Amino acid sequence: MEDQKQPIESEEREIDLIELISRFFVWLGRVCKLAMLNTIYFLVRNFFFYLAGIALVVVLTMWQGKFVSMYYYCEMIVQSKAINSAEAINLVNNWNYLSQMPDSLASNIRSIKSTFVLDYNRDGIGDDFETLSGKSQSDTVILNSRLSDVFCVQAQFYNANNRAMLAEIKNELFKYLGNDNWVMICNKNRLEGTQAKIDRINKEIAILDSLERTDYFDASKKYQMDKNGALMIVSEKDKYLYHNDIFELLEQKREVERDFYPEPFKIIQDFTTPMVSVNNTHSNFKKNLLLIMLFTTLVALIFDQRKNIKLLVEKSKRKDD
Repeated sequence: MEDQKQPIESEEREIDLIELISRFFVWLGRVCKLAMLNTIYFLVRNFFFYLAGIALVVVLTMWQGKFVSMYYYCEMIVQSKAINSAEAINLVNNWNYLSQMPDSLASNIRSIKSTFVLDYNRDGIGDDFETLSGKSQSDTVILNSRLSDVFCVQAQFYNANNRAMLAEIKNELFKYLGNDNWVMICNKNRLEGTQAKIDRINKEIAILDSLERTDYFDASKKYQMDKNGALMIVSEKDKYLYHNDIFELLEQKREVERDFYPEPFKIIQDFTTPMVSVNNTHSNFKKNLLLIMLFTTLVALIFDQRKNIKLLVEKSKRKDD
């Protein structure tokens, strides 16, 4: 009898579970419907607040487009040959360009900052830029993904479509970086070390390419015994040529010269000419709409629930008394 009841109890449990899930979704649908209706009623009751908010968004966006100067975002990827990227970023971020540049150039700059280039998959190619907010300082993944010799210059310019102006600002930036004492010392040491490496390779190639590249005697066969037991000296020369060694040294020299760059900084990607300003009409409208609609909702909610708020204030006063 017990064996016959077991399947029935299992079926009842299964039916109860299906019914429970169906009831949950019915309840969820009612809640969503009620929330939607309350939201619609709330919007209808406070229609004039939102109408005034939209009008304010339009007016503010038109005012920004007429009186606020347009600015453009540009970025440049630079490889640091003399110092590491952290030191280069500090130099750029501490650059007082307003006092070190002509007014004609400084007046067209809104901001110039630098940040790290991130390489998540460790292939030597940058995948992203680190934000300037500083929130990622405690993120181990980001810290380990920073390229040690590449950084990004992020700048905002007025009238950035002027290529000649961008070139002048770029020249001023590299003049400032190149004239730093620490950069000059590190770059001088780097160039001397590279030249010493090239000189060493040239010397080794010259030695191998001279008569010293041939071994005239094989030490194991230099002294031999004849049939009568007398010691005899073998004068036959066992020659060994160093062609492969010379080719290997030439390849090393080509690699050193290929990576050689006399300047302390090398541009990987130059400033690009932006076509759309950062604070264009579309972007300003979206930002204004989000902020003003949030503020309008707060004001409408306070106005809609003013009676309940008044009652709560009166109850709190009574409790204090």
